[in-house]
Amino acid sequence: MNAHTKQDMSSNSNWAKPKQAPDLGEDTVLMARWHAATERVAIYAAQYGWNKSEVSRRADIAIGTFSGWYDGTYKGRYDTTTSKIENFIASTQAAEDAALSLP
Repeated sequence: MNAHTKQDMSSNSNWAKPKQAPDLGEDTVLMARWHAATERVAIYAAQYGWNKSEVSRRADIAIGTFSGWYDGTYKGRYDTTTSKIENFIASTQAAEDAALSLP
């Protein structure tokens, strides 16, 4: 069921830009990673028709954590959640690449 196929799950209104940038203090590297990850995950979600619940399921992150992380309102650790999302993005890209290499 983890096939990367287009699904009719919800409107793209779930994928508005994040409400705010998280307060990460002076950690500009983590901020850049968060910006890149939120942008890329929104692109994949729109491409495949995934809503936030589906992305959180596929990334193995609780929906409350994922939603707060995406919106920049999460009160937890952005480094670990961003790493999980980066892993999800990498696995999604790998699946796309593998599908493209099939005859």
